[in-house]
Amino acid sequence: MHKECAACGISLSRDRYSRSQWVKEHGTCARCVMAQNDVKPESSKQCVQCFQHLPKKKYSKRQFHLYQGKCIGCVRDLGECLEEATNATQKWTHDCYYRVCYRGKQGVDGVGVRSKCDFASIIIGYIPFGRVFQGTDIIYNEKGDPMINLSSSSVLRNERRKLIESAGELVKANTSDGSNTNSQQKKNTSMGWVPYRSIRNEIMVEKHRGPFEAFAFYQCVIEGCKVRSECNLELQELGYLHYGDVLQIVKSIVNAEGLVFLCLHAGYFEQPVWVLERTLDNETILRRAEPPAALSESQNYRCVQETGAPVRLSPSLESPPVGRLRCGSLIPIAERYINPQRQMFLRIGTQNIAAKEDEKSTCTYDGMWVIETTTCCSSVMIKARRFDEIE
Repeated sequence: MHKECAACGISLSRDRYSRSQWVKEHGTCARCVMAQNDVKPESSKQCVQCFQHLPKKKYSKRQFHLYQGKCIGCVRDLGECLEEATNATQKWTHDCYYRVCYRGKQGVDGVGVRSKCDFASIIIGYIPFGRVFQGTDIIYNEKGDPMINLSSSSVLRNERRKLIESAGELVKANTSDGSNTNSQQKKNTSMGWVPYRSIRNEIMVEKHRGPFEAFAFYQCVIEGCKVRSECNLELQELGYLHYGDVLQIVKSIVNAEGLVFLCLHAGYFEQPVWVLERTLDNETILRRAEPPAALSESQNYRCVQETGAPVRLSPSLESPPVGRLRCGSLIPIAERYINPQRQMFLRIGTQNIAAKEDEKSTCTYDGMWVIETTTCCSSVMIKARRFDEIE
């Protein structure tokens, strides 16, 4: 059985036609169909990455049929960039500490931790208000949002995560490959991201000093501050600190839950004891204070107590007042001293009295003492700033 080809006009048998061409009234043989395809111009597509019109062979089959497809070269380059970014992420050092200063929408949630370096990513947990965590320096994503990469998820407050961790510990106890499970958990705990600012430009975290081992002085600003033998709130207290005590700190640590503990000098309780720096509600317990020292140059302090500051002959509240500084007066201080009752006193230096003033009617208290803060931690004398000294 033969049929004439509509293209070449030759009568050919049925095996020279495809099935679709044979049933047509004016069919074309297979050779003519192949010749027409070779003459037809090759289809092209514009790459959305490099904006070049490239032929079909420059695309993968999937990318060519996509509405916004990328050529093979651009896909390869983007894959290399992603690999470089992954390697750069692994090289980040988690050597910065931050404290959460954002309460959250409900007032108690704190700051949300994202799964990716993007505000639009899902929230995997929350860091409570006032907790301290360790992470990288501020990293800006492609949208310009400042983000911080967490070093560990132990500070997260997420009930689901606690259940998962408890289940993981049970599996670790019952199986022999618990070390592999633990290493995999540690690998996954460093992928949380914390935004430095909110979408409304509110500061969510602030820089923190972190742990240290150095001599520093702190003042107790609450009554009945508890001291413990270890950094554990479940332990029974060994004693209490009084309101306004100025204490010497030798060490500070940040535990896994983001709480900051300060280690007191062993001389206070005959052993090293630990005090919480802030409460769980982020209320200050111990605040930083300037150390005692004999100042080589007098520093100016201003009296800020409305009733004035009583002046004493010795650095003790048992010494009766011999005078009073006026509120707002600027006084040179030559020494800072902590008495045995752990109170900070200031020794008044030499006062420079103007020549036009009457020295007989002007009271000077050179070498006398004035307390820096009251027993209720309200300020009596504060250090004057440079622009405050100009009168």
